[in-house]
Amino acid sequence: MPKTFQDAIVTTKEFGIEFIWIDSLCIIQDSPSDWAYEAARMASVYSGATCTIAAVWGMNGTCGCFRDHCPTLRISIDEQRVIGTYITHRTHEMYLRPQPKSQKYLREAALNTRAWTLQEIVLSRRIILFAEDQMYWHCTSLYESEDSLDSVTDITGTSLHIPSLGAVARHGEQSKDMLYESWQTTMKSYSLRQLTNGGDKFAALAGITEFFGGVLADEAVAGLWRRDLGRGLMWQIPVNRHCAIDQDAVERLNMPSWSWLKIKGEADPSVADTRLCVQNLDAQVKWEGLSMTSKIQNSSITGKGRILEIAAIHKEDEYGCFCSISRVTLQIGRKETMTCKVYWRMDGCTGVLPATLQFLCIRFTDIDNVRRSDESVAEIDGLVLTPSGSSQANLSFRRLGAGAIPGFPLAHYEELQLREFELV
Repeated sequence: MPKTFQDAIVTTKEFGIEFIWIDSLCIIQDSPSDWAYEAARMASVYSGATCTIAAVWGMNGTCGCFRDHCPTLRISIDEQRVIGTYITHRTHEMYLRPQPKSQKYLREAALNTRAWTLQEIVLSRRIILFAEDQMYWHCTSLYESEDSLDSVTDITGTSLHIPSLGAVARHGEQSKDMLYESWQTTMKSYSLRQLTNGGDKFAALAGITEFFGGVLADEAVAGLWRRDLGRGLMWQIPVNRHCAIDQDAVERLNMPSWSWLKIKGEADPSVADTRLCVQNLDAQVKWEGLSMTSKIQNSSITGKGRILEIAAIHKEDEYGCFCSISRVTLQIGRKETMTCKVYWRMDGCTGVLPATLQFLCIRFTDIDNVRRSDESVAEIDGLVLTPSGSSQANLSFRRLGAGAIPGFPLAHYEELQLREFELV
């Protein structure tokens, strides 16, 4: 057996526990049906385990759990004390070791760069982390290093950078809004992790999705949630980052344009609590096999909303691509246009945009216009769309990006008619 498996078995026996689960042994590796079934039920495996063993420092299964580290320096100090006519002698032992570097040995460790291991951290009730320098303990109420120099009860403040989703969901008294926000921030952590196979992008989330869906009594739709679609749709690419689409994952999984999982790299979730201006939002995702562990057969989000026609995109001279857009011309009426400042981020880096573009208003906030107090404006957040090219081209769209239009005249917004739309 690989060294990591041997060490894990020895550790389990020392705990006095009779059974151990090792994915690559307990899941039939050359059986697609068994792999899909087991991947979908990992929530029960991790959340039901007494403890999870994590070989954090190892690059592969041959490294083992334990690693020889810098030995502690032992110093003997002789103490002599004179008390009246009495002389006492005592010898003290002092142990010195390097300052712990949990940021390096945990957050930047190999295990915590892998997408598959996020659900182990989130779902497990207790974890022993075998790091390069020492062991660390983590549960829902305590994080502590083997030498006790790194110890906190607020697990969100650890060097492990643990998403709070598991602890928040188990608390049992959190609001639905806080639970959805915890999901969003956890998914940001997931988007930063690496996958060898793009086809595993949903499967590596299957356990967390099952667990969280049970807590919220909600249904997952390709990384979003049916009862939180307005907020879920408004993810964006971080500022000052060139965008990239994970073509491997998109093609293997038939991923919809509105899912943040199509992005290769970091996706910023939306946690803002503002007023939605879309109505009757609904989503459907039909899988070819088991949910989250097979390919999507078809998917869509439907609703009614206000859609602005984009007459022109003004490219900044210093940029060679359309990753970031700061100025556009909008079609207001049949003949009237308005050029305005925007903050838009495109999902994919490109130098050419489709000829037909629209902006779907998702949410807005009323703002007093201090320069012209007789006219109010709105901060509008929404999606940059293009017709999907299907038979219902006037109703069906693909997402290209997202962003905000600050200072949009509220009168123009109210003149827009509600239109049915479909995002694919």
